Amino acid sequence: MKRPMHEITALVITLVLGVLVTLGVILANRDAGLESSTQARDASAPPVAPLRAQKLGAQARSEVTLTDLRAARVLVEQGRDGIWACAECHGLDGAGKGLAPRLAGLPSGYLAKQLQDYRAGLRLHASMQRLAETLSPDEVIALARYFATLETSASAAPRLGGDLERGRVLAYEGDWSVGVPACFSCHGSLGWGVEDLFPPLAGQHPVYTLRQLGAWIGGTRINSPVRLMEEVALGLSRRDRHAIADFLATLPPPRAEATPEVTDASDL
Repeated sequence: MKRPMHEITALVITLVLGVLVTLGVILANRDAGLESSTQARDASAPPVAPLRAQKLGAQARSEVTLTDLRAARVLVEQGRDGIWACAECHGLDGAGKGLAPRLAGLPSGYLAKQLQDYRAGLRLHASMQRLAETLSPDEVIALARYFATLETSASAAPRLGGDLERGRVLAYEGDWSVGVPACFSCHGSLGWGVEDLFPPLAGQHPVYTLRQLGAWIGGTRINSPVRLMEEVALGLSRRDRHAIADFLATLPPPRAEATPEVTDASDL
């Protein structure tokens, strides 16, 4: 008998979280020096609720209306007093450029959680924190949903001089000699992410990806469940970080989130 879609989704989430916890335990114990430094950095860090993104995504997909999306589009294109237009950095189509990441097609739950995390100080970036503080909870959900429904062509390309073959190996196989699992073991076989929990990596701008790996290492981003990404980033050498960032930029970006009402921004 065919399983209902909600049961399949719940099963996928359970399996992925099981892998996440297992990898987190392995990575946290791979090196005594890394473990002690991570514990010191995490001592005052608030806990991360791994299912919050899933709940936010469900809310966005069930509650955001066409009117909400139109209001979100105004914020994206024009901003308002105290809020600059998202398009100034991320583009009208959400494709981003350089250090401004691609937002188009990222899951709404993931995007909403990131805005909340900026506000909570789990991600440190002066401009984004200021922006997040000016948004209402409903605006956060609507903006996340708006960008999730955008679909744009690939715009990223390797720019860091990274070893693309090494990047491919790290993405698909990982390197357990340095305690690094395959990126796609959590982020999906195409690098398009898994539900709202694990974001797409494929098609992202390499300079942004490299910057985020540095943020995990430097402690300016501490919003990963069981601190997994901190440990992964610490296991990557400088050359490996360049390699994986450049390789991911060669892949096609994720497909947009579909809605019954809106198929692309021209419908708004």
